[in-house]
Amino acid sequence: EASRGDEATAAASDEVKATLFEAPAWEEVTMFESDDLLPDGVFALLGERGGAQSVFLWVGSESGRTETELEELGLDFLRTRGLPGGTHVSVQMEGAEDEDFEAFLING
Repeated sequence: EASRGDEATAAASDEVKATLFEAPAWEEVTMFESDDLLPDGVFALLGERGGAQSVFLWVGSESGRTETELEELGLDFLRTRGLPGGTHVSVQMEGAEDEDFEAFLING
């Protein structure tokens, strides 16, 4: 029989958390919502669910960033946050975001 503590731990492990950072200084955006994603900006969304981390790089339609610049920004974000260099960074273009990104953004 599971104790109350085990149930609380299981519920906490399913908790979705997200933190938004604005490039290039990677300053944290607190109390964020989709309106904070500016068309001329690049943002990193660090999501956590069930102990697993997801990294998204959101790219505004007016950011003018090249693919090479985005790769460098993604690596810079990983270094800044102390995440392994091989961590997958999912690039999300404004207007073409996937469901995972949306779920973390809503729950952030």
